[in-house]
Amino acid sequence: MTIEKLGHKKYVIPVVAVIALFCAFSIMMYPMLHSPMMKGMPPMGGQMGPPAGIPMGAGGPPMGVPMGEHTVAPGGVQMEPPTGMPVGAGGPPMGGKMGVPPGMPMMGPGGSPVAVLGVAALMVITVIITIVCAILLYVLFRPAKGANMRTVMAAYGVQLGYAVVLSLLAGLAVALIGNWVGGLALPFGNVTMFLWLASFGVMALFVGALDVRIPVGILVIATTIICGMFTGFMPSVEMLPAFYRDYVAPWAPQRYIGDGLRALIHGGDTACSCTAFALTGVAGVALMAAAVFINRQKKTA
Repeated sequence: MTIEKLGHKKYVIPVVAVIALFCAFSIMMYPMLHSPMMKGMPPMGGQMGPPAGIPMGAGGPPMGVPMGEHTVAPGGVQMEPPTGMPVGAGGPPMGGKMGVPPGMPMMGPGGSPVAVLGVAALMVITVIITIVCAILLYVLFRPAKGANMRTVMAAYGVQLGYAVVLSLLAGLAVALIGNWVGGLALPFGNVTMFLWLASFGVMALFVGALDVRIPVGILVIATTIICGMFTGFMPSVEMLPAFYRDYVAPWAPQRYIGDGLRALIHGGDTACSCTAFALTGVAGVALMAAAVFINRQKKTA
């Protein structure tokens, strides 16, 4: 069966795909975020006490106190100061609590492993749903070979208009997964609107790249997945390796999705992420316009 014979049924296929992905990811997310192991882990970015069962009270000697030649360990073994260890009384007491290392970003209030893992999972789900929808939009609504200019522009208009609808469904699906399935207590309306913009911008970019040429679209999608996915897992761009921080993170949509979700959870600012996705959507529309010109040149030739 060709795509033309599907008629109006082809408008239902992307919606069914979003619903199917929503159900599949909901089933996968629930045991991952509700396991006893995840709930029993201490908050990330908080303070860590001594391990359970080890009697290390506040009366222990400070770290950095000189350990002279007369310091004797249990059993009569002499202990010398470690080579290169700065000796002084400025260190924290042994058995006390350790704060967050300098420069390490806090995960925000209640930055639990569930919230950290949940944000990363929602970022991945958003990208996957967006990619699937973009591919379906191209396959189902691309103009036929040899179509006139009006038909080509109408086909691209349908792709762009339907991308608005599918990106809204993607944002709703991911927000529902985060709140109802993951129990992350996200601000539902704000998260939905943010993910709607994010998914639309990325979806328009992917569809526009596919409209220009299939190899171009495959290259853009593959590069986004392979190079950009890692950037969304880190709570801060400073935690990335130098190459990723300087050359990959500035254009990777996963980084901005992760930053935006964390900002919404912890009361931060999403202006940078929203601007990035608005520009991404503009780039997608520009690629569609270029595809119109390219198809016109092919027909003329």
